[in-house]
Amino acid sequence: MEERKNITEYRRQLKQRILEYAYPAFATRGIRAVKMDDIADELQISKRTLYEIYANKEELLFEGLKAHQKEYDRKVKEYAGSSDRNVMEIVLYVLNYHMKELGDTSAKFIADLYRYPVISEYFMKNKEEHRENFRKFLKRGVEEGYFRSDFNFDIMDTIINGIQQTVHTSDLYSIFPVKEVFYTMAQVIFRAICTSKGIDELEKFKLL
Repeated sequence: MEERKNITEYRRQLKQRILEYAYPAFATRGIRAVKMDDIADELQISKRTLYEIYANKEELLFEGLKAHQKEYDRKVKEYAGSSDRNVMEIVLYVLNYHMKELGDTSAKFIADLYRYPVISEYFMKNKEEHRENFRKFLKRGVEEGYFRSDFNFDIMDTIINGIQQTVHTSDLYSIFPVKEVFYTMAQVIFRAICTSKGIDELEKFKLL
């Protein structure tokens, strides 16, 4: 029984170790550039062991993405949980968080992500689950005087989705630096919804 318990714990730790290596490798080098054989060699495990834990690269990528999103949600929730944070402080935290991450992110990784239907579906579901929270956040921003009250949320949401889709389908990430594309997109979106008070705070968000 003890031996079986030890094997189970070893597999759990190994599964985590594979994720911690593979997802950053995908992000920095591109998904197609990282082979399952490469992962097994780097971690000094057999290919058979790797495939017993993750059946294929898509499953490994998906699990890594979900773990990454969970950690991001945890950090944002922790930062936003402080009672003295205003909405623009939270916006700037989120934007700068992404900018820091994107500094090491390959354009190939972003392009490859949307080639996996299960991941596109995950992004859509995740967005729908967070939609009501985003609506409440916008309302709070209006109440705090940082966001404008004279726009229709549903229309703005459709426009934001359109901007994001255009960025991905036009392959801008392969033409311009990833950080620059994200920075420009964020400026377009938030300058559209911010009051002059909000824009004053947004000026603290700089492309470095």
